[in-house]
Amino acid sequence: MINILTHPFLEHYLTILRTKPSLSHFRFSLGKISHIVSVLATADLPVEEIHNLEDESRTYSKYTEKTFLLPIVPSGLPLEEAFRGILPNSQIGFVAYTSNADGTYDESICFLPENIKDSRTFILDFGISSGGTISSVISRLQFEEVSLISVVAIFATAEGIEKIHSEFPDVPITICSLESVDGSGRFFNISDYFVSYNKT
Repeated sequence: MINILTHPFLEHYLTILRTKPSLSHFRFSLGKISHIVSVLATADLPVEEIHNLEDESRTYSKYTEKTFLLPIVPSGLPLEEAFRGILPNSQIGFVAYTSNADGTYDESICFLPENIKDSRTFILDFGISSGGTISSVISRLQFEEVSLISVVAIFATAEGIEKIHSEFPDVPITICSLESVDGSGRFFNISDYFVSYNKT
């Protein structure tokens, strides 16, 4: 399942990212996008109805599920920061992969806290290009017996989505913009900003 988020301000800030902004404009726009995405992508999370012990006619809603945020370093960190603002009690992990010439991926960083098996897990990344990195992360989580997995990214290519869904058809993917292969040059150029973004 793929969910493409829509919001007027998403389109506004995505346009800024696509126009080769300065580093400061990139940071500002990416922060705004990440915040909007964190709100929209968590809109369907279940909440528990709690009754007031002093007045049973009054009820409250509370989110009680365990959540686990797993950003792909470094490009998933802005989304992780925004999601942590919405879900402050979440457990946090980190993972990074390096790509090989043969199309395989090697795990270079992996920190997974204990007791995540029953957590609702969000894999967070800036973009999905070939889908290889995300597929590797899902495989790693399933090895740890994590089953409630969702993927959230800002950009994605149709080919990357297809690869993930061919291997993991039940994992929902939420994105802001679906890019064609021919038009993905701007998508890859945007990722170059992370070299500077994570230096300070």
